[in-house]
Order: sequence, then C-alpha cells, then structure tokens
Amino acid sequence: MASDKSCLVANSNLVRRIASKRENLLTDTHLFMKEIILLGLNALDVSRISIWMIEDGKYLKCVLNSEWYFTEVPPQPPIIEKKNHPEYFSAIFFGNSIVVNDAETDERTKSFCDDYLKPQNIKSMLDTIIFKEGFPIGVVCCEQVGESRDWSVEEVHFTEVLADCCTYRFMAREQAKLEKKLETLAFKDALTGVHNRRFFFESIDVIFNQHVREKQPLSFAMIDLDNFKSINDKFGHEAGDLVLRKFAEIVKSSLRKSDLFCRLGGEEFVIAFQGLTSDKAKEVLERISKSVHDCSIVYLNAKVNFTFSAGISQLNYNETIIASIRHADEAVYQAKKRGKDQVFICK
Repeated sequence: MASDKSCLVANSNLVRRIASKRENLLTDTHLFMKEIILLGLNALDVSRISIWMIEDGKYLKCVLNSEWYFTEVPPQPPIIEKKNHPEYFSAIFFGNSIVVNDAETDERTKSFCDDYLKPQNIKSMLDTIIFKEGFPIGVVCCEQVGESRDWSVEEVHFTEVLADCCTYRFMAREQAKLEKKLETLAFKDALTGVHNRRFFFESIDVIFNQHVREKQPLSFAMIDLDNFKSINDKFGHEAGDLVLRKFAEIVKSSLRKSDLFCRLGGEEFVIAFQGLTSDKAKEVLERISKSVHDCSIVYLNAKVNFTFSAGISQLNYNETIIASIRHADEAVYQAKKRGKDQVFICK
C-alpha cells in the first residue's frame, strides 16, 4: 500500500502554507499540530500519527496522537524511556528518518515488540525527526496497523515535511514570544510594571484624536511623589523603589481599564482619564490619595510614609496634547506651592 504521489505533493504544499502562517503564533501549539496530524493522516492513509517530544534527553513524551484529535490530551500521556529502548533513541539522535517496514524485527524498534507492537498490532513505522538548532527535540511517528508496509521515498519525504514544519512552527513561536517580550520591555517600566513614557506618547495621539472627534471629555493628571529624594536619602534607594511600586499598585487598582497610566521617569507619573471631566478626575485622585495615606510600607523595621501632589487639566479641543499636558504640569507646581499632598485643577 502506498500513497498517491500527487496527493502527497499537494498536501506537502498545504502543510507548508499552514506552518508559515503568522497569526496566532502565541496560541497553544496543539492547535497547529492537530492540523498537521489530520493532513498527514489523510495524505498517507496511515493508521495513526503521533508527535513525541524529547524530555531531558532521557525519554519521549507523547504530546499529541491522531486518536486524541477530538479529545483532550490524557492527564498522563505515554512516555518512552531511553534506558528501555537505547537503539531507538540512538537512531533518533543520529538524525535520519527511521523507516521501518517490519517493526518487530528491525533493530531500532524490536524492543517495543512485547509491550507495544504486538498488543497494538503495529506492523510498520515511519518516524521523522523534529529539530531545533540542529538537535533532535521530537519525533513525528507514523504507524501502520494490521499489515506490513513498504514506505515509499515520497512518503518518507512527506513525513519529513511534517517534521520540518513542526520545527519551523516551534521556532516561529519562540521568535514571536521573544518579540512579545521585547515589545513588553520596550513599553513597560521594569520597576513598577506600568507603561512607560514611550508607550504614553505613542498611544496618546490616537486617544486625543478620538476624543476631539467625538467631543468627549479627556483629562490629564501629572503626578509627582512628595519629598521623594528625602525618602531615598533617609532610607535608601531600595525603600524608594518599594514606594514607587506600592504607589503604582494603588493607582492601578483604582483606575478603569480605559484610563492610561504611565511612569514618565523618576517619581513622575501621568494619567489620561478618558471620558472624565477634570472634576471627576480630581475625585478619583483624591480617593487614591486616601488609599496612599492608609497604606503602610515597612523597610528594615522602619515605617516609610509618602504622599503625592497632582495637577489636572481638561482637554481643550483647540489646543495640542503637549499644551494640555503642560497645563497639568503647571498645576502640579501649584499643588506643591500650596503645601503638597493635594490635587490642583488648572483653570
């Protein structure tokens, strides 16, 4: 029994197209592997296809099986230990495809005979290697039940395409994860976990234009922690970092998802209150101020108290973003001038 060559070529191209898709690279790889398995199962007309991943170089764990296609992965998936099947593992690490017409007699697979091949009535196997940076990390395993099978060159090549596409997909997913991490690092403040200055100024144009277009209120709050240098001088920079993190935590828990909260640098923060007037924004900041007063930070057995001053400006549709932010910054100065620990609205 052999698969139709033209069918294999067509499905090889389809597998490559699926593997090259950029969307959803950060989703569960099982979704992609299910597509690959289903295509392989139909194209090869084989009894079963499974994907196994190498763990610690000592065993293989089955992560997907065509028989599980419409079910969840078992809580304890099958495992193959290297110590029980050294010839099979040697073949994997050698890197060539394992083409086995008679699984019960082949040196690479006969160790499976009593425990696996005979009970499952498996006669032939075709296993191709999934690589990562030139090293085997898994196997695509095709099994023929009931009768021996002479695997054709085209079938071997098609199965190698399945394995190579798994390789590509895994590497693309890791690249996507790395890109996501770098993006997060680029736009997040490492200390507090809130968005940074770069994110604020890359996001605010869209928010600003939307509110101008819809004639909706938009208020800016510039925030400066009071006497922050004194906290660093008296308790040390680690205590100052604790204060910044605690303040960011309090603010985040007090805002809506639509509000944009960013650390501009040092002890300076900014909030864009979408859809709020300056008076409503002040109410929010006064609640935050009360939470700050109620909180307690202990560093090296010393209690560290802190407060903040804030200035608010409401969007004037005839002014620029920079002008609105400058008004809020001027309001912070007025709050400081009036004794600190207060919220001042720019009129």
